[in-house]
Amino acid sequence: MKPKSVIAHLYLVGLRPSDVARDLNVSRTAVSKVIHARGNSRRVAMYISEATNIPVSKLWPGRYKKAA
Repeated sequence: MKPKSVIAHLYLVGLRPSDVARDLNVSRTAVSKVIHARGNSRRVAMYISEATNIPVSKLWPGRYKKAA
């Protein structure tokens, strides 16, 4: 999914990327890197996935493999 779409879905549920950063106690840069598929924090990705109710596999296809 394109970064703008991920951000739009966050806004639809009342969250901004800065809210995600605050809630997880990480930098806004860390959240931005995940949104733009430049970082690979599973914790941030899972938070966004759960908040938006969109599977990680749909947000970032092929990026996060299921744990074995």
